[in-house]
Amino acid sequence: MRKGLLAIFFLLSLVVSATHNRAGEISFTKVGVNQFEITLITYTRIETEADRPIISINWGDGTVDSLVRSDGFPEFVATDINKNEYKAIHTFPGPGTYAVSLEDPNRNADVVNIPGSVNVPFYIESEIIINPFLGDNASPVLLNPPIEDACVEEIFQHNPSAFDPDGDSLTFTLIEAKGLGGEPIGGYTIPAGVSLDPKTGTLTWDRPAIEGEFNFAILIEEYRSGFKIGSMIRDMQVSVRPCDNNPPVIKEIKDICVEAGTEVDFEIEATDVDDGQAITLTATGGPLTEVDGDLAVFSEVVGIDTVRGNFRWTTGCSHVRAEPYQIYFKAQDNDSEVQLIDLFTYNIKVIGPKVKNVVAEGTIEGINVTWTRSICEEVTGYKVYRKIDSLDWKPDSCVVGVPGYTGYEFVGAVTGRDNSIFLDSTVIQRNRYCYRIVAIFPDGSESIASEEGCAITVETKPIPTNADVYITDSLTGGIVVRWENPNDLDSMDLSSEAFYILYTIVDGVRTEIHRTIDLDESWTSFAHDNINTKSQQHFYEVDLIDIVDGEEKVISSSEQFSSVFLSAIPADRTVTLSWDYSTPWNVDSSLIFYDLDLSWEYIDTVLFSTVRYNELTNDSMYCFTIGTLGSYSIDSSESRTFLNRSQEVCVIPRDLVPPCVPTITSISDCDIDENRFSWFLDTAECNGDLTEVSIYFKKHPEDEYELLIEQNSPWVDSIFVHSDLSEVAGCYAFTATDSVGNESGFSQEVCFDNCPVYYLPNIFTPNGDEFNELVIPFPYKYIEGVEIQIFNRWGQRVFKTNDIDVNWDGVSSLTGLPCSGGVYYYTCIIKEQRLNGIEDKIINGFIQLIRN
Repeated sequence: MRKGLLAIFFLLSLVVSATHNRAGEISFTKVGVNQFEITLITYTRIETEADRPIISINWGDGTVDSLVRSDGFPEFVATDINKNEYKAIHTFPGPGTYAVSLEDPNRNADVVNIPGSVNVPFYIESEIIINPFLGDNASPVLLNPPIEDACVEEIFQHNPSAFDPDGDSLTFTLIEAKGLGGEPIGGYTIPAGVSLDPKTGTLTWDRPAIEGEFNFAILIEEYRSGFKIGSMIRDMQVSVRPCDNNPPVIKEIKDICVEAGTEVDFEIEATDVDDGQAITLTATGGPLTEVDGDLAVFSEVVGIDTVRGNFRWTTGCSHVRAEPYQIYFKAQDNDSEVQLIDLFTYNIKVIGPKVKNVVAEGTIEGINVTWTRSICEEVTGYKVYRKIDSLDWKPDSCVVGVPGYTGYEFVGAVTGRDNSIFLDSTVIQRNRYCYRIVAIFPDGSESIASEEGCAITVETKPIPTNADVYITDSLTGGIVVRWENPNDLDSMDLSSEAFYILYTIVDGVRTEIHRTIDLDESWTSFAHDNINTKSQQHFYEVDLIDIVDGEEKVISSSEQFSSVFLSAIPADRTVTLSWDYSTPWNVDSSLIFYDLDLSWEYIDTVLFSTVRYNELTNDSMYCFTIGTLGSYSIDSSESRTFLNRSQEVCVIPRDLVPPCVPTITSISDCDIDENRFSWFLDTAECNGDLTEVSIYFKKHPEDEYELLIEQNSPWVDSIFVHSDLSEVAGCYAFTATDSVGNESGFSQEVCFDNCPVYYLPNIFTPNGDEFNELVIPFPYKYIEGVEIQIFNRWGQRVFKTNDIDVNWDGVSSLTGLPCSGGVYYYTCIIKEQRLNGIEDKIINGFIQLIRN
């Protein structure tokens, strides 16, 4: 009873305390360890008596505070609207997610899209996510107040002009307005024609059809490195009025990307088709009020029919960030009834300036790369990218970093603005490497890529060129291995006794297989014979050895290299070839050869290491071999390209692919105890050779499937009914089999549960007239047993049984005497037959016993 009175009192208080809230939002910024300052803004109707010098806020951690309105507020902002501000600092208990919310009675009456709006609380919320791994966070600042009105049959727009001081990515979503307890308002609707741009946050209402007041809620979410880091809700009201007016139109211009230090200077123009109307052109956005360094400048301008304004901003290094800055231009006319507007969002992305004077130099240790430190003090480090050989690439104005499509690879990074040297020791000899440097800023944004700096490696290692399979056999196979002297051999001061050792490598263990007498002037080769080339790939390494003080000393070791190993996978009229190799030289392309009448014929050249051949004949043998063409970048002329062949592989295409399982439709009917299935045979491409659908069944999920039936004509018999069941509970799975016996795996499981039914009457009359003498259940189904107890009004048990049919005749099992007329309470544990076995269900109720 007390709860009911409280609820009535609360509802009455909602009506009495109606505040006519029009709009609001909660912003926040971190000021200490787990400590945030929040700013609560509300917009309220002036004509109401509701005034909130003190307002209550829920911190989302189990605590509630009363906030005092800031000095200088309420602030008059429009004909009938006051702005209210409340600030507070709160320390949260630790990392976590906290929904800071305001629930304030109430909204004004007659909001068109909120039924009974005068009794619906105004609710806004911001989500603070404290995550030490993502760093400090402040919510977006909403620079544009929600005070525009709309005209019937004219386009309406609103943009909150959200600026995120941390440069986080923002997304905007139109959501249901919330009411009591933060739950969506029952019956709330979003009018037809309303949309929200998820990137800019512009709400557009395409020609409102009726007048009245409407409420909208915009969810603004912040993301950093792909993780959500916070959110806020703006709830706002739009008044739609009848008027004879057309909105002004802003002439759109293209977004830009600029290098920090560039001055942005452009003109923006708006016009109005209604003669003689004054247009006020304004702008909001972070660069105008919120950024460090130089602020942008745009002065409010007014013009008749046409107005032009000039935007200027001298960008600097402090403005560099990953997300673009958004400038929101607003043109508003001066109609006497409703002032209409047009909005235009302009994006300016400020990019870090490119690093200059990149120089690469080959050394014995690798290639040394240096550059001039960035002019931006904010730079936290540099990324180093390289590519074999030069690329004449000029990044577009909005391209930062080094995209993967350029062919450059990331090879390392250095930290600190002043650290401008990098040694690349992972280079492969006989190549020319070109480097580009990218500066990194605190939020992870990257500068424009630098110009190239290129260098040729210094050669001190043997240069491998071939591991060419010339005999394919599991016992007597052969590979020709070749390598060349390094170009800088003469500068290495070696003795006349220097020579090479060739090793084969198996599971990381090197085994010597050949020694040369000396260092040949041009190239060295060795035939590695009597090995398994049919099913084994071979890896090699060459050491350059000199005799120092009478002992062998390893001067240098070549890069590891391998033979080409070909795999062939047969399928239905198809063979897929793929080949693998590990080489320090660059493989430019691969030649494919096919054995036709004991003669190898060239059939194709490919740039990748896999290819598929279709329309072959099943059960016929096809033999292939691959030849890779490779070179080093500093001598990649045709005369310096070398061929390395794979082993020969023969395969026989066969249909080894099972058909796909048809799309299964299923329905269970507890009333007649049957489960019904049907299938659609999809396309011939998927199961054109389907000959059989097999249906498997198990009673419980933990059981093993057993074959239930095979439908041997699935194209005709596409329905199966599992009938005459004692229970419909069970799981089914399906497979498909084709004409050569390929059976698919199980399709997605289909499980049904029983529909247990057990009800007791609420009245019986044990008076000897042989009608309704016993308490018995209505017809029941899928019930294994019951445990029922019946109590009188004083809580004494008068009957207990395990009989499913109960059969209580109104006699007390305690006294053996007939119970008096009245209401009796029962509790019953029902043992239901379910898919997962017997499950207990408790029901409670009342039975009225009538004697007369």
